[in-house]
Amino acid sequence: MRLVVADASPLRYLVEISAAHLLRELYGRIVIPTGVLRELTATGTPADIKAWALDLPPWVEVRISEPSLQLHSLKLDVGETEALQLATSEPDTLLLIDERLGRMAAVRLGIAWIGTLGILREASDLGLIDLEDAVERLRKTNFRLNQRLIDQLLNR
Repeated sequence: MRLVVADASPLRYLVEISAAHLLRELYGRIVIPTGVLRELTATGTPADIKAWALDLPPWVEVRISEPSLQLHSLKLDVGETEALQLATSEPDTLLLIDERLGRMAAVRLGIAWIGTLGILREASDLGLIDLEDAVERLRKTNFRLNQRLIDQLLNR
């Protein structure tokens, strides 16, 4: 079974738009490193996200990750570094990540990745959500949306 590892950003935004359940429906089970859990429960995290992270659903597993020296040099935050490290631990892994530097590192490491918009597209393709509605809810958050990418997503 494919290992699915999540960084904080996709979790955060899917919780904010009441769509975190899509992860279970799409992937069955996801793994998050302890660094990601710390980010989701840190001071200043919105209450709904913190509440979700403090009472994780049973399909979310938290694992300890010891980042390698190779990954420490990538100038990523702790959660991204630990997520990348976990993603390298098994050959068939999908990494859920939004940050550009993290995605670039995943490509260099040969790790398949998908971001929040890709997750929403997959869910829409399976008839699990209305994509336009989900994107509109995402617009109401502080998620950085690229209008050209949104147009391509909605017009495909």
